[in-house]
Amino acid sequence: MTELMIGVSIFAGLTLAFLLSVRATTREIDFSADYFMSILVAQKVGEDLMEETTLNPFALESSGVESPSGITSRLVDGGSVHFSFLEDRAAPWGRIDPGVDGLLSADVQPLYAQVRDFRLRTRARRLASDQAVPDRNLLAVSTEVQWKNQADGRKYESEFQVFSPVTGKKFDETLDVGTLPLTPAALEEETARFFYHLSAEDLKAKIAQSQGDEKAIFELGKVHFLCKGFMQSEYYRKTMQEITTLKKNLASPSGQDLYGTHVALAARWYDLAKTAYRLAFYLERSFDRLMAHPAGLPGGVEGIDQSRLAQCMANFSIIYELFVGGLVQTRSNYLKLLEPGFAAKGGKRQQQIILRLLDIHRILGINPNYPQGLPDYRVFIDQIRTFSEGRLPFLARFMDDERVLAKDPKALLARYPNLKSIHALLADRMPRVLAFAGQTATTGE
Repeated sequence: MTELMIGVSIFAGLTLAFLLSVRATTREIDFSADYFMSILVAQKVGEDLMEETTLNPFALESSGVESPSGITSRLVDGGSVHFSFLEDRAAPWGRIDPGVDGLLSADVQPLYAQVRDFRLRTRARRLASDQAVPDRNLLAVSTEVQWKNQADGRKYESEFQVFSPVTGKKFDETLDVGTLPLTPAALEEETARFFYHLSAEDLKAKIAQSQGDEKAIFELGKVHFLCKGFMQSEYYRKTMQEITTLKKNLASPSGQDLYGTHVALAARWYDLAKTAYRLAFYLERSFDRLMAHPAGLPGGVEGIDQSRLAQCMANFSIIYELFVGGLVQTRSNYLKLLEPGFAAKGGKRQQQIILRLLDIHRILGINPNYPQGLPDYRVFIDQIRTFSEGRLPFLARFMDDERVLAKDPKALLARYPNLKSIHALLADRMPRVLAFAGQTATTGE
């Protein structure tokens, strides 16, 4: 009997140990499955955040992720934007309704059951608050996935950095446009010859005799010198020749790559507009000295050839118009690339074109000399928002942000530092310069 009792006790102990081992193993398997799923969830969310930030550097700020508390949400039943566009499961095909077929609902098995108890927390912060510090363009992003009873600390955390450029870029003021060499001696000789039909030495004597403003006169010479150099440069001649050839290819498209031709035209026009802007930016400062004197009397010295003065001012105005017109032509060619016939070129490529068009629309939108710019910008935003609805959620949210900014130019300038510096020239300083140039040109006619 004693041996039997001992045997029963041993068997009972082994049975209990076995049951505890099975229970522990089951819990471990359950924990491991949840942990593995949490890794997949964090990876998917991280990829979403990086992709959306690539499209819109301010996306995490607008969504609330870039904040001390971040965003906490469930994954299922529409609780998270990251799990509301999973699959196109219902008509109309080609568009996902996040409240219907895109929803992670109970009929999406086994995924629904696997993540039903999960909670997701996403947070982000800038590595620097100072706009002048490069680290301002870096976001530290953290994702935290919790499951089961949150009190027991079951969670998976992931941290990574995202490049999110929000600071202004340094503007390149160099003039590499094939202009004539702007040496002081060359400037003086050209100014005296072109405007006064004199030598540089005789012009200086004339200025001294009249007690005129020598610096103002040679600033006028700089305007003429550089405008002439630009319009006679090999760069300008070659670019316009290439544009003419490309336009002929569009007029006779047989056997031509229309997509590539529009890309090439957009590139040529944009580079021309950028170069013209750089030249106008550089020469705008010359007008500060010129505008201190009457329009037809530079430096307060008489005897200038009024017709050549008018020609100089007209050339400057043409170059400025080349900047505006170049952007309009760039926009026109890029818009062609968004037409349905070119959609097969790929979504990523189309997305890059949309980003370029947004940049161009913003610049034209803040230009007082192009009043149609802001209305065109709003129409474009609405068109892209309609197109992206149910297809491209990142782009749709981006357009929602832009739509708000397009209604408030001050907010638009505050959001984009580079746009603010461009606005300072186009809206604050250039209207006075163009008005003075126009008045001077009229005086000389």
